[in-house]
Amino acid sequence: MEPRRIALAVILMAAVLIVTPMLFPTPTPAPGSTAVATDSLSRADSALATAQDPAAAARSVGATPSAGSAAMPTIGALPSTLAPAVSDSGAVAVQLDTAAVANARTVFRTTNRGAALIGAEMVQFPMLSNRGRTKMGAVELANDGDALLSYRLVVPGDTLRLDREVFRTTQSEQNGMTVVRYDANVASRFPVSITYSFLPDSYRVNIAAQVEGAPENSFLLVDLPPGFRSSEADTVEDATHLSYAYKPDKQSAEGVKFESLDPGEREIAAGPINWVVAKNKYFLVGLLSPVGQPGFAEVGFTGGVRTAKTATRSQATVIAPLKGGDARFEVYAGPQEFSRLVAMGREFETSNPYGGWLQGVVQPFATIVIKLLLFMKASLGLSYGWILVLFGIAVRIILWPLNQRAMRSSMAMQRIQPELQEIQTKYKGDPQKLQVAMMEVYKSHG
Repeated sequence: MEPRRIALAVILMAAVLIVTPMLFPTPTPAPGSTAVATDSLSRADSALATAQDPAAAARSVGATPSAGSAAMPTIGALPSTLAPAVSDSGAVAVQLDTAAVANARTVFRTTNRGAALIGAEMVQFPMLSNRGRTKMGAVELANDGDALLSYRLVVPGDTLRLDREVFRTTQSEQNGMTVVRYDANVASRFPVSITYSFLPDSYRVNIAAQVEGAPENSFLLVDLPPGFRSSEADTVEDATHLSYAYKPDKQSAEGVKFESLDPGEREIAAGPINWVVAKNKYFLVGLLSPVGQPGFAEVGFTGGVRTAKTATRSQATVIAPLKGGDARFEVYAGPQEFSRLVAMGREFETSNPYGGWLQGVVQPFATIVIKLLLFMKASLGLSYGWILVLFGIAVRIILWPLNQRAMRSSMAMQRIQPELQEIQTKYKGDPQKLQVAMMEVYKSHG
């Protein structure tokens, strides 16, 4: 029986390997290039210029600390879209530019509206249609009108939204990295600069924020993406994977699924926190505190408005203290490739927490399995489909003694089943005699 099952399993897995490439052909990576460009009014800029009532957007900011208070800032509701520039007279006056920094893997886009990161295009990953065929264009993480990262400045007594400011843009090349710097005099009080340093051939960005004259107990609020643009054929199933995750300094990583938060429901995680990510099924946007420095002070999650049964919107805000007016952090915006996440350090590979309350046991085991599969891939040079087939066969062989013993026991029980039924009928009204008789049958058959 067991050899037949193994043979059937091998046949089924081979069929999957043959049929899967036919249904989901492997995309051809786009040729790599390195470029820096500035264009006016991109897709995201159009969304900025057409955003609704700016006054209503301003009212969406939550309560702030009273003047002189040393308390942590209250995380308020986040705007679902970026607001347009508004002059003192109330007229919309938009002069927006988008800086695009491209390499062989990613096209990052930032805007001078609030110095926000508004796009990350995965050059090597094409979108899929509803039939599994590739579409024109690569995967874009950001939804129309949403920023991947946007900022607010909290000073004692006030919260200042940077997305209401138009920054001056400066681009340069430093140490092999493309550097895009944004400067503005926020609220005519605080000179603010936000600098993006894009690592070449990478999904990584280093970000430095500086606020001149920032008083003590000032904070930079960093808003993560409230959702992702779906690039999958099954958009409904794709939405079920939307979630956040964070890593407290001395504890295991925790996950917060979009669907676990009711609209308006808030969940706060106290720091220090090493990293926070927003993710869908295959990609993530992660904010990491620099190695060797204190983590983020706090992160808050708020359930978004639902237009369907599946939650597609949520909100996450990271609170970064301004030490001497400075705040620095790293960003990873790319695929959930295990080796790349490991290379980031800080246990970033656990951004997909496994096991729930048994995470301490399940997560290490899952990590061992992933490392073993990657080792087999590197050593054998086969596709992941065949790696999984070989891994499955190896597991079956390793567990053969246990499976064989269990199967023999099951077959023995089947053989003595008629005798047991006869005894049960004979001693139906006498449980004690029934038990003795059944034990005799078990003993006689070993």
